[in-house]
Amino acid sequence: MAVPRRSFFEMLYYFSSSENEKERLHEFTTSEGQDELQTYCMRPRRTIVEVLDDLPCSRVPLEYIFDVFPEIADRSFSISSASAVTPHRVDLTVAIVNYKTLMQKPRVGVCTKWLLNMELGRTVGLRFAKGTMKLPAGPTPIIMVGPGTGIAAFMAFIDDRVSRNISANYLFFGCRNEHGDFLHQEQLQKWVSCDKLQLFCAFSRDQENTIYVQQRVREQGDLLWSLISEQDAIVYVSGNANRMPDDVRQAFTDVIADHGVDDAAAYVQAMVKTGRYQEECWY
Repeated sequence: MAVPRRSFFEMLYYFSSSENEKERLHEFTTSEGQDELQTYCMRPRRTIVEVLDDLPCSRVPLEYIFDVFPEIADRSFSISSASAVTPHRVDLTVAIVNYKTLMQKPRVGVCTKWLLNMELGRTVGLRFAKGTMKLPAGPTPIIMVGPGTGIAAFMAFIDDRVSRNISANYLFFGCRNEHGDFLHQEQLQKWVSCDKLQLFCAFSRDQENTIYVQQRVREQGDLLWSLISEQDAIVYVSGNANRMPDDVRQAFTDVIADHGVDDAAAYVQAMVKTGRYQEECWY
């Protein structure tokens, strides 16, 4: 069930029979009450049903149910197989959403749980949409940064390029633990063993000090600068949009600055404009 937005509380205000509840609901709709709304609803991921349980005098008439309860939005997943290699099959890399809120309420992803429990052979409705990242047609080196399920699209990229005997593929992958979280480990290591991929991993919880992909980027600064400055390599970044994209971009900026470029941030921005630095991230 979804976490309600501000508009939900605006509508619920008109359905409440309690002055105390109406006062609280009105506060949630004001600019001054947004911190309170964050504390009450957003941070603990309180759902619409939990809000209604908490406000017993606020009841939605049946004829307004579909105005209050939003439709379940389509879920988007990156395809992790290359159509040129397996034209009649689509592979997905999906993380099962399963966590506890600040109120210790269990939360399970609606779509990911459904996919997990789906019977073999069931027909599923879907549609295809073009991604924002574009592969070069030729053997231009590609540098991929994909922590977690951000690796999905890059599995398709590498699969496609290996099928064309292109080996200038460089992947930075990150996850919490090598044992248990290392997605596509077997296939990645096969590509490494046949010299079709150079792989740099950051397992953030396998040692006392956390290590993230941006640190691996900095460690490989000489290699990356050579690829970018001498071979026109293209950089791709995919994964969670919270902090990772900015941290990775800063790492590349630092690498470029370390190699004598005065305005490294402008250099990276120029790469973005020319399609040599591409991001596809999500929340």
